Amino acid sequence: MYYSCKYCGFRVTNVDAVRMTLDSTQLINEVTMLEEQGQKRLILVFGEHPDYNPSYIAEVVRTVYSVKEKNGEIRRVNINAAPLETEGFRTVKESGIGHIRYSRKPIIRNLQPISSCRQKKGL
Repeated sequence: MYYSCKYCGFRVTNVDAVRMTLDSTQLINEVTMLEEQGQKRLILVFGEHPDYNPSYIAEVVRTVYSVKEKNGEIRRVNINAAPLETEGFRTVKESGIGHIRYSRKPIIRNLQPISSCRQKKGL
């Protein structure tokens, strides 16, 4: 079951949010642009998508770290992702992430199952 956190702008019930998954070329281009601007840290938001498994997340992190633009490079990649099993966490950790942040659902009061959200206004 997917949840819709009321505090999150990316929540599934926010139909105005534009969501996309970058392909490898787009990711490299975006990281290059960030490095040209002098950025050193990056947070990647994965959300709850069936294709965002630990291997995929780890590959994206490794791709980010592989981009070196002139004197720039991303030195720390943090991620926001759905909770992972222990083995999945190990896979992601081995890619060199800085921090991982996820919440244990549904212990947060402002969290509603999607089926409940459809019945309430304003979510």
